[in-house]
This record gives sequence, C-alpha cells and structure tokens, in this order.
Amino acid sequence: MPSYEYSAVDSSGKKLSGVLVAADEEALRSHLTENGQWLLDSKERKTQVVKRSGSGPKLKRRALIDFTMQLAILTRAGVPLSETLIQLEQDALNPEFAKVIGTLRFNVNTGVAFSQALEQFPGTFPQLYIELVKAGEISGNLPEILLDMQHYLEWSDALASDARQATTYPMIIGIAIVLLVAILFTFVVPQFTQLLTTMGVALPLPTQIVMGISDVFKNHWYLIVMVLVLLPLSIVLGKRWSPRFAFSWERFLLALPIFGQLRLRLALSRFSHNLAILFRSGIPMVECLQMLPALVGNAVVADAINRSAAEVAEGTALAESFSRHEVFESLVLRMIAVGESTGDMSGALEQAARYYEEAVPRTIKRFFAVLEPTLILFMVAIVGLVALAIFLPLLSLGSSLQ
Repeated sequence: MPSYEYSAVDSSGKKLSGVLVAADEEALRSHLTENGQWLLDSKERKTQVVKRSGSGPKLKRRALIDFTMQLAILTRAGVPLSETLIQLEQDALNPEFAKVIGTLRFNVNTGVAFSQALEQFPGTFPQLYIELVKAGEISGNLPEILLDMQHYLEWSDALASDARQATTYPMIIGIAIVLLVAILFTFVVPQFTQLLTTMGVALPLPTQIVMGISDVFKNHWYLIVMVLVLLPLSIVLGKRWSPRFAFSWERFLLALPIFGQLRLRLALSRFSHNLAILFRSGIPMVECLQMLPALVGNAVVADAINRSAAEVAEGTALAESFSRHEVFESLVLRMIAVGESTGDMSGALEQAARYYEEAVPRTIKRFFAVLEPTLILFMVAIVGLVALAIFLPLLSLGSSLQ
C-alpha cells in the first residue's frame, strides 16, 4: 500500500500538509474530503510505512488503556476492526486522538494492516504496542494480545500512581529543606555574621564554615543556580548522546543502597512483563530478546539482554546465558530454568511478572520509608549546624565578659 505526501487546505483556508497511506490518490482525496480538507497536491513516497519521531498526539496512559480495552472487547466479540474503529472514533474525547483513529480506520479500510497503520503514529502508540499488534495479526490472536497489553498498561499505571503517592511527602520535605537553606544562608546568617564581625569575636570552626556557605549563597548565588541547572542537563544530554556515559551512569545508580535495588527491580519488572507478553504472542525467543532492550528503560539491563540475545541465537540455553550477568536476580533465573525444563516458558515468565507486581511496590515503600526520616534528619542537622555556629561565639563572648 503506497503512502502519499500531500498538501491540502481546510474550510478556514489554512494550508495543511502530512503523509497518509492510501490505495491511490483518489482514495486519499476522498479521506481528506471526509475530514473537511481539500487536496491541493500529492506525491507518492517510496516507503510504505511512515515513521516520524513524535508523530501523533501524546496520550495519557489512561486514555490508551481505555482505547485498548474497548478495542479488545469489540474485536473479541467478533465486531470487524473497521466498525470497531468507527465506534472508537465517535467515542474519543480527545479531538486530536479522534483524528488519529479516523486515519487508522481509513488505512484499514483501504487494505493496510492495522500494525502498519499504527506505525504512522509513534508519538501515540509505543513500539511495544505496535510489535504486539503485529504479532497478534500474524498469529490470528489479536483480541487476546490486546487484553494482555491492557493488563500491562493498567499495571504500569498503578505502579506510577503508587510512586507519585509515595513521593508526595518526601517532595514536600525536600522543597522545605531547599527553602530553609536558602533563607538561612541568604538572610539570617549574614545578619549574625555582620554582628559578630563588628564585635570582633573569635570565630570557631563551625561558625567559619557556616559563614563561608552563607557568603556563597549571598554573593555567588549564580554559581549555585548554574550547577543546579547544568548538572542535570549534562547528565540528560550525556545519556542521550553517549551510550558509554549512559551505561556508566546507570551502573553508578544501581550501586546505590536501596535506590539501586529499586531501579533494578523496576527494569526487571518491565523485562519479565514484556518478555511474557511477547513470547505468549508467538514471537520467537531470540526476536523477543532483540526487542526487549528498548523496553526495559535501563542501559545496564539492556546491555545484558543484548549479550544474552546473541548467545541464545548461537544455541546457549536462556537460563545459562542470563546467569552470566549479575543484573538478573536469582528468582528470574530459577523461573526461566523451570520454564525451559518443563516446556512452559510462558507460564514461568508470567509467574516472574506476578512476583515483581508485588515486589516492586514493596521496594518503593521501603525506599521512601528510609528517605523520609533521612530528609528530616538532614533538615535537623542543617538547623543544628546554624544554631551551633551562632551560639558558640555568643557563649564565648559571654565567658569573656564575665
């Protein structure tokens, strides 16, 4: 099915352009007319599937879950895909997403595979979503695949909700600490510094340290702002442009106590869930492993999966290959070994996924249970240091006056 680059004009006279898959130019013209646009010019592209980064509206996870759930229910009930998409287009609350569904419907009606139609909107549908739909089309089990995807998206949404809830209180404490530090060292400490300097009191070490920090906040605040802005930006850009830096940074994070375990379990939860869904959809194991690195969200785990994929392709057993990489927890290795020995790899992966469904929320709660008192103690330490720095000279002055 060819794809066309086109330019058109809408009812307000605004000129539009884009790319659509259509049987021919007449079908393209008909689709644009249905959407209140009139074709001005079109040119056939050599590639059939258009992949543009960020193409399509970014959906909230809940909207994608609802779309997937309705799609699974209607197709499972035997409703043709084209009619299902008509219903979903009418029910869509987001006008931009309604246009996307309308384009999907048009492409499906002109003979384009549903997975190919989804590929035109990588900004709306994740790569895993597209690959699973493609696997469902090949195996003829699309409704079941969509149900699996719905459950996975709901788990991800619940996990994100738990994380947001757990981070609310530490975030408030963190903001309070930042404000406290800024006020103390910018306004409060300089007043006492001026008083103590005028009185000529000998300054103990804690007072000198606090006065030095206060001087930086008051006279060199722009350096603090630069560090707070440039350091995170450098890390983000370094991870994006340098795979070696991304790998080294992730290894550093994984080495941190508790937080490192949380990051690792988050990556392994994505690994087990995605591998279970991909393998159950009928995709060969080697291809599953080749798709997984982009889905785990962790450079170290992704590297281990890439290495294992190459080893499995050469004939190494999956459990043996994974055991060579320290990132995989013993439970994952045991479950995969059981799956290989019993021939029920799908069931073994599902059990591992269920384990992480319970383990990850527990690890999140454990991490923030440690973080909250740590932040409070840090706040107390700052206040105590400032108080000590102020009262030690005053006590010294009182002793000299006596």
